[in-house]
Amino acid sequence: MRKWLLAAFGVVLLVPQPVAVHAGTNWEDGAWSAWTPSGGLTSPAAAASWGAGRLDVFARGQDNAMWHRAWDGTAWTGWQSLGGGFSSAPVAVSWGPNRIDVFARGLDNALWHIGWTGSAWSAWQPLGGGLTSAPAVASWGAGRLDVFARGIDRALWHIAWTGSAWSAWQSLGGGILGPPSAVSWGPGRIDVFARGLDSGLWHVAWTGAAWSAWQPLGGGLTGAPAAASWGPDRLDVFARSTDNGLWTVSWTGSAWSGWVSRGGGINGDPQAYSWESNRIDVLGRGQDNGLWLQSWNGTAWSAWSGLGGVPSAISLPDVPFYRQVYSLSCEEAALQMALGHVSIGVTQAQELNDIGVDRRRAFTTSDGILHWGDPYTSFVGDPSGSEIGLTGYGTYFPTIARVGAAYGGRILSSGEGIAAQTVYQAVLGGHPVVVWVAFDWKFHPHGQYLAFDGRWVQYQGPMEHAVTVVGVNAGSVLVYNPWFGPQWIDKATFESAYATYNHMAAVVE
Repeated sequence: MRKWLLAAFGVVLLVPQPVAVHAGTNWEDGAWSAWTPSGGLTSPAAAASWGAGRLDVFARGQDNAMWHRAWDGTAWTGWQSLGGGFSSAPVAVSWGPNRIDVFARGLDNALWHIGWTGSAWSAWQPLGGGLTSAPAVASWGAGRLDVFARGIDRALWHIAWTGSAWSAWQSLGGGILGPPSAVSWGPGRIDVFARGLDSGLWHVAWTGAAWSAWQPLGGGLTGAPAAASWGPDRLDVFARSTDNGLWTVSWTGSAWSGWVSRGGGINGDPQAYSWESNRIDVLGRGQDNGLWLQSWNGTAWSAWSGLGGVPSAISLPDVPFYRQVYSLSCEEAALQMALGHVSIGVTQAQELNDIGVDRRRAFTTSDGILHWGDPYTSFVGDPSGSEIGLTGYGTYFPTIARVGAAYGGRILSSGEGIAAQTVYQAVLGGHPVVVWVAFDWKFHPHGQYLAFDGRWVQYQGPMEHAVTVVGVNAGSVLVYNPWFGPQWIDKATFESAYATYNHMAAVVE
């Protein structure tokens, strides 16, 4: 029984968040190895093992394709491109010897699948769906695969391989804020967990004949949960809470425990896995952005131990790119991208409606003072208007932070005077940042205009623009520019343009 369970779980690779030159570390003979280079990745890696001494690792590359390498028991293979184009990190699972199945959200937001059949990789197969999160996968037996993801309606959706064909997509209802976690502890059994719209943990299970009702398990989650099982009828679920500590709740076979703090200070979603009975390892990115580990050995929890791997460069996973759909909706597009990092799907039209649009046109009084709307409280002018023609302008950080939080996003900080180095550290910590810059990537000293509500507003038209910072290395930053597309901008240029609007930014979870 235990041997089958190990194959079914799909092991999570022990890596920190992706860096430009990624690293991997291995547990071997009672100790962790040193970090070793493992490619240029733009997503967390996933791994699965179909037998003793075998580990297959998958991640999205800088070309958005799927990349793969394997440990054959003695050495690592080189990186191999499996092609495709993806907007999420992959998930991988093995249901038997010499079999691996890999899934990810495609650039079309559909689910895509590739499988290792024992001698070759299959072609990529589209499985449809409209995903707004990375998928989760579990297998409860040979030839069985169950895949879960959040849909555009924020419900949990499910598709299954039954051994001969894929089922249709099925809504399991609920309302969830991010990617689910799925695990199987035995044949015919799957448990799925997700962060609900109330930020509590919610649970639904396949019992072998039917899906259970959704069950609230409480807690105050600030990210996606991770679930693991070390034996039949045993479940352990982990999540970060509002104190940035790791918290856990467990099913002991007859009842759910209360929530228990495991301490630590983690900066992102945890990963959990079990590789033998009564053993769980939980990994999380610490406040130093390095990888930290805590383990259950059957009797007690270990202390937190640092595994190093602090990144000096990164390209964030799971940040979708969107162009601005209106001539002036750059701030809304930038927030749309940042929220997509945590699988929150909104449209720019929805954001504008919730921000509020003050369509009154600007005018200049006889004393030469420009009067217009207040970008600190609403969108100023027509989103399809013109800054040059003074028919439209934009909005500033308070409105972006307000609606981002209303959609379930966690705004870690927002305001003016946020130093460029703070932006870089936030991105290295796995957080996209919406920043206000000059459209032409130059510094412009700003003037002022008088808002209709009496506030003096800093103003440098027609240069106001917003982008999402999603990557950083020693000399450059990667911005998703909703007008021009993804751009690497050298830090000196970025910092000049960023200074134009008084270092205005919003850091998103």
